[in-house]
Amino acid sequence: MALPFPAFSASLFERAWPLGTMALMRRRSAPWFLAGCASLGFAGAVAAQWLPGERVAAQDAAAGDAFGFSVATRGGALVVGSPTNDAAGNDCGATLVFERTGDGWVQRATLTASDAKPGDWLGHAVAVDGGVVVAGAPLADPAGSESGAAYLFAQVAGEWAQVARLVASDAAAGARFGYAVAAKDGVVVIGAYQADGGRGAAYVFEEVGGVWEQTARLASPSASVGSFFAQSLAAGDGVIAVGSMGDDSAGVDAGAVHVYVRGGDGGWEFGATITAADATAGALFGASVALHDGVMAVGAMAGDSGPFTGAAYVFRENGAGWTQEARLAPPVPSPHLYFGRAVAVHGSTAAVGSYRDDTGATDAGAVLVYEEAGGAWTHAATLMAKSPDQGDWLGHAVSMDDGVIAAGAHGDDDNGAFSGAAWVFERCRADFNHDGEVNTLDVLAFLNAYASGDPKADVNGDGVINTLDVLAFLNAYAAGCE
Repeated sequence: MALPFPAFSASLFERAWPLGTMALMRRRSAPWFLAGCASLGFAGAVAAQWLPGERVAAQDAAAGDAFGFSVATRGGALVVGSPTNDAAGNDCGATLVFERTGDGWVQRATLTASDAKPGDWLGHAVAVDGGVVVAGAPLADPAGSESGAAYLFAQVAGEWAQVARLVASDAAAGARFGYAVAAKDGVVVIGAYQADGGRGAAYVFEEVGGVWEQTARLASPSASVGSFFAQSLAAGDGVIAVGSMGDDSAGVDAGAVHVYVRGGDGGWEFGATITAADATAGALFGASVALHDGVMAVGAMAGDSGPFTGAAYVFRENGAGWTQEARLAPPVPSPHLYFGRAVAVHGSTAAVGSYRDDTGATDAGAVLVYEEAGGAWTHAATLMAKSPDQGDWLGHAVSMDDGVIAAGAHGDDDNGAFSGAAWVFERCRADFNHDGEVNTLDVLAFLNAYASGDPKADVNGDGVINTLDVLAFLNAYAAGCE
């Protein structure tokens, strides 16, 4: 739907609002703007939703690349792992970086290891934070077969380059260091679930004097072989969550998540072991874990009534510990959904990957979105590829940023068998305050963000907050969320 006044342009907007400061705009223009929106037919409540996804693929996509095996998104960047990519040699692996622009997601770089060797599987796990991309290569051989390594990449003089290669201080054959990775505020965590004879370990790295150094080694409090400790990881503000889906604390293979917190001396201390309130043997709780602002999502991909139906759980940090707030289940439970193989959380929204979901086609996969309101979490949307195909496995990997969900579909065969793809879904931009309705409260929320220079006001995603974002918001508001 076009705007009801075709002559409304950026230049006209600037003439209509010749303000000296954004604060003045905020005080004087909001009432006029709200009244104008209402009189022009913009006001009104409609159900908000996630818009159809955008398919993202490598420029040189080829059969067997498994592009989308892992994904991470933050701050307008999308990082996609392609562990069997042959750019640097047979199954050396690669990690691809995309940037959100006004024309969609554009590939900016293909990252490979400087010492790449066949079969390393770089990109098995990826993370991005603060302009640094982390990629795990669990089958690399720096200290023996499948000892594993991880690589850090950043922009140097405007070009993406490898800035560090990480290995464990006690690197050993078979540890699979790099199987899982996480990053937050200058802290990088690497998982090696087969370290220490199969007990597993997580390693913390931080930049010290311009050099990335290992600053901690986190071990499982149960120290049991086969617990899969550190096969999943998440990092938050002063907290690290380590998944251990084979942990027997609440039953054989019931699973657990172990939480570590930053101590007063700057080190990392064990904080708590978290299990599901309805823990059952074989649930594999901790198969995936995600953190954001004191909220944790945990996947248990073998939980619920049928084999590998799956479940997910939401916990909230309350100052005295972590309290289970919700148990999330698929709307139509059935065997072999693998619901909870991947999870993501941001604010009051959680996303759960169900990569064997048959809603669109057999094993096409889906991402289930849940929203929290008043302490209750409810199913809000089921996200699928525009044309789901058998065996796409959408939702094997999931990541979330504000208003954006990225999901991997490494089984996609549009460019050859297992060439892979990723899908990016965006929340309807008109529902700016994310309350499920489109009305003048969204206009106020946008104006406040625009006046304060909040990055959320960059509606058109071009990296600049200006009147073009106002036009983009008005177009989205006029179109609603249909």
